[in-house]
Amino acid sequence: MKKHMKKILNFKCMLTFVVVVCGMLGGNFVSVGYAEDMVVRYPVPESAGDKRYEYPKLLLELALTKTIETHGSFLINDSEIVSNQIRNWDNLANGENIDIIWIAENGELDEKFIPIRIPLLKGLLGYRVFLIRQADQPKFDAVTTLDGLRKLKAGYGHDWPDRWVLEHNGIMPDVATKYELIFRKLLWERFDYFPRGVNEAWSEWETRRDSYPTMAVEKTIMLHYKLPIYFIVNKNNPQLAQRVEAGLQAALEDGSFDEIFWNYHNDIIMRANMKGRKLFRLENPFLPESTPEDARYWFHPSEME
Repeated sequence: MKKHMKKILNFKCMLTFVVVVCGMLGGNFVSVGYAEDMVVRYPVPESAGDKRYEYPKLLLELALTKTIETHGSFLINDSEIVSNQIRNWDNLANGENIDIIWIAENGELDEKFIPIRIPLLKGLLGYRVFLIRQADQPKFDAVTTLDGLRKLKAGYGHDWPDRWVLEHNGIMPDVATKYELIFRKLLWERFDYFPRGVNEAWSEWETRRDSYPTMAVEKTIMLHYKLPIYFIVNKNNPQLAQRVEAGLQAALEDGSFDEIFWNYHNDIIMRANMKGRKLFRLENPFLPESTPEDARYWFHPSEME
């Protein structure tokens, strides 16, 4: 635990420098000294309160920065069109509007894209806690088995790849086409809980607690299934894929990848009380053989000891 805190303190110094440089350059991280930039179009969130795009962008900036000497300078631009996940998927496949997105492994990524199989969240997204209506906490206190949880109704995004993991394990969610609508449907009592990654739940609750004061993070249950999140790029853009992979590998080697991971997630992992929750494990049958096994790529709650 002490080594993680030391990394966080060191990283905050580095992050301050990066923020200052980015601010001076108008918000896009760029390197000077080369005749031509590699321009990377990055997706824009649908909802102004959606913070999930920040961490992958910082990792993308890190990977591109690590490869300046070998691949030249770069520029990250926001996409011109704001789209949902399935539209981003289509745009990327067609080479339109965006050049890179991140997505959960669904066993089909190789068909249309080049996946960069370095798990950006070290599997943390597969540790799921719930957003619920605050008054329903006793209902979840009483759940002691996965069969008991199946008697309650989940809500989810209709185009989210790990929806099929839930369904494979007998959790049949009520689905919505828009991210923000899922929160409203929860409070309209269309379902009982909204499974969220440990890295997502408290940020989403804090962003919306004034608008949805009866929403809360459930206190006692955690689901877990192996769920890597990867950057993917268009089949016709192997240069970007090779560069990002090389940069992420370099960041893993020198520790800067883990510094960013722990800076973003240490406090929330501690807050989640992961070891104190009832843990229900789900099977994910959609992982291909190419799923990496290297221990450096994965977070384990035992690391918090």
